[in-house]
Amino acid sequence: MCSAVFLADRDEQQIREEDLDVPPRNYATYVVDYSDLSVSASIFGFYKQKAIYRNGLGATLINELTEEQVRGQTFKIPMLSNVNQDNIPWPMGNKIDDDDGINNLPSNINQTQIHEAIDNLFIERDLTELKRTRAVVVLYDGKIIAERYASNFSKTSKFLGWSMTKSIINALIGILVKDKKLNIDDPAPVPEWNNTNDPRHSITLKHLLTQTSGINFNEDYYSESDVTQMLFSISDMAALAASHPLKYKPGSECYYNSGTTNILSRIIRHTVGENEYHSLPHKNLFSKLGMNDFIMEVDTSGTLVGSSYSWGTARDWARLGLLYLNNGFYNNEQILSHDWIKQSTTLAASNQHGEYGFHIWLNTGKNNDSSIRKFPNVPTDMFYFSGFDGQSVFIIPSEKLVVVRLGLTKAPDGNYGADQFLKEIVTGSFTENWVSAVSAVKDGHSPVLGSVFQKLDQKIPHVAAHDIGRVVSEYMLKSKDDIDGLVIVELEGPELYSPNDIAKVVSDGLGKPISAAPMTEEMTRELFNKFQWPKKNVDDFIEMMQGFDDGTICWTTNEKVVRVKGTVTAADVLNKVLN
Repeated sequence: MCSAVFLADRDEQQIREEDLDVPPRNYATYVVDYSDLSVSASIFGFYKQKAIYRNGLGATLINELTEEQVRGQTFKIPMLSNVNQDNIPWPMGNKIDDDDGINNLPSNINQTQIHEAIDNLFIERDLTELKRTRAVVVLYDGKIIAERYASNFSKTSKFLGWSMTKSIINALIGILVKDKKLNIDDPAPVPEWNNTNDPRHSITLKHLLTQTSGINFNEDYYSESDVTQMLFSISDMAALAASHPLKYKPGSECYYNSGTTNILSRIIRHTVGENEYHSLPHKNLFSKLGMNDFIMEVDTSGTLVGSSYSWGTARDWARLGLLYLNNGFYNNEQILSHDWIKQSTTLAASNQHGEYGFHIWLNTGKNNDSSIRKFPNVPTDMFYFSGFDGQSVFIIPSEKLVVVRLGLTKAPDGNYGADQFLKEIVTGSFTENWVSAVSAVKDGHSPVLGSVFQKLDQKIPHVAAHDIGRVVSEYMLKSKDDIDGLVIVELEGPELYSPNDIAKVVSDGLGKPISAAPMTEEMTRELFNKFQWPKKNVDDFIEMMQGFDDGTICWTTNEKVVRVKGTVTAADVLNKVLN
């Protein structure tokens, strides 16, 4: 309540009705004091607790110290920028030019399908398990291509990230590693573990990052547990977590727990010192991404609650995702090293389910087994930040996508249908057949353009998605008088192209020699497996390609078919990728 009212600037009554209407929150009585920026809460007059708001630090629960002691604390916090981001182009600002993003989508984006997928997140079909989606932002190739907010929320609304905050700790540790102030293979510099005879002394920073420290810590939010005690009853969260004994040998078992993240946050504090710690996130990360008003909250001891408490706009979370999509490069600066991103999104050896990297969730699945992947309909290279109540930032490098979804979902595990939603977003941003191959050539992976057609000189019809949409819309707008019964339209592009013709278009666009080469059946299967095509669909596709090559499938003219030629050439489509 305190954070939502004073930090997120939300209406108190709306918070009571929409955020505090479920057990155990609805058992409490909340009193908001606007004079001293605080909120007091109690349950039936007992279990009293108070939170105070401090500018630049957000809300802090008063635990184990007096309110006077907490208010008397002094930290060197950064001055938040007062620049109007509406006048600054995305991503450093919020200005979307008329010829960019939502206002001018690439031809390979199925806008209707993407908007339908987003609309489905805002429709409540099961009133017993409300999704309560509040914000969605979709980036394609760094540009905002879709965005929607629930009533009473907007692009300036701040949202609690919960455990997505852990990804920020990943970034801050990555910055210190890049600056050679930390080494992830060294024993974690934790005072409670300094004794070399302490079995916890062998815990490394890497163990903490991969959730393989072996610390005996109970992560259960629905009962009195270690994590609820840490978040709601203790002044020094990192000290509590560090006090726990080992349950497993470090590095042997992956067990997700928020205590390790707050230990990492305190390690950052001890590494950079009090003069830099509270300004570090803004100076070295947020301000460089355009996350100008992003806030990380502190516990009573003054340590940033890296496990759970951070507030930013949906666009801020998209900016953070974009940093990782771009391999740590942002606004002409390498903020995180490419190697750090690679390590962060690589499966920890001890993770039995293929789910976790360096405080970042993965979609690889153990041995690439889709049956144990949380998102079986989404490419395996996807990684993501995930928080309580369904907070999500999904990064899909193979599709150039960043997808942000924020809300207050009370279904089990915050499940709002993310797998199906992402599947629709991915297929809605489909690339026309040659684009993925062209992208590989452009990026310098090979001077050879892979072709699923074996006969490189055979000219075949091609059609652009833009022409399909245009012709369909034209026929939909025709009156009944103009259409005599069923109409079959045979649509092709303005020219026939062979794989060698496509290679010449690419060669001309890049200004360097490019040649076409036939792909083997094994290569074709590997390509479509990457996009999660079912085996039967891949089999059917390969059979169709073989039919084109051997002449059993050919194009014929039928007098009952309306033949239409499109206007978009291969160069029109591919030059958007090449440029």
